[in-house]
Amino acid sequence: MELFQTMHTQPTKWWNALLLAGGILAAPMLPAKVWILEFVAANDGSVVDEDGDDEDWIEIYNDSNATVDLSGWSLSDDAADLQKWIFPPGTSLAAKKFLTVFASGKNRRVVDNEFHTNFKLSSGGEYLGLIKADGSTVEHEFAPTYPAQVEGASYGVGQGSGASTIIEAGASGQAAVPIDQADFNANYLNWNDAPGSTFTGSTWRAVTTGVGFDNGAGYDGWLSESGDFINEMFGGNTSVFIRLPFDLADSNAVNGVTLRKR
Repeated sequence: MELFQTMHTQPTKWWNALLLAGGILAAPMLPAKVWILEFVAANDGSVVDEDGDDEDWIEIYNDSNATVDLSGWSLSDDAADLQKWIFPPGTSLAAKKFLTVFASGKNRRVVDNEFHTNFKLSSGGEYLGLIKADGSTVEHEFAPTYPAQVEGASYGVGQGSGASTIIEAGASGQAAVPIDQADFNANYLNWNDAPGSTFTGSTWRAVTTGVGFDNGAGYDGWLSESGDFINEMFGGNTSVFIRLPFDLADSNAVNGVTLRKR
């Protein structure tokens, strides 16, 4: 599953993160007011529907300051058929609220009951869009396709209007895995200090994200060649230290940072 960690920023150029495994993702700025906040295309049973089935699901979020009438809006996994599953008349979503729709193929469209689309999501990746009632205006989409999904992991965008990416996928930085206590004491105690401090990073590896390791669980596609630490981590150490630099023009304009990992 994904980990979401919110923290207040400090006026520094470095964001330091200790991750058990995985890479750092950040939220893109979105023009839409209602969007597909996240979805699961390979449910592992952690969420079940009213029938007790572990169907995939889609979560819609209304980031506007007013209730949105979703009557006639649609969800589709086919860019050539944008009205594949249509919300029934009387469907509304209040400001700053969420709506979960199961992508089960059961096709249930009764207001104030559990919604189910008439299609299922592909874990291998496909189109997914939220379309307004005119049948052609796309409010939010993952196009041309979202990437292949990992079982039990949600995929989506950061919550909150005005969000922007401060660390892109494929960002450059440093990472390392402690060998033993002596190595940790010599090279990691000041790992989260700012540049120019007593930390040198001389034993750390230059990397691009994602960073971590995979042993047949389907995460290989998210790891960069430089960020693959399977030899250092598998059967040895479950922690990898990561330093990723970024610049903030005005730290006072930021009221929070979201850290996401797989």
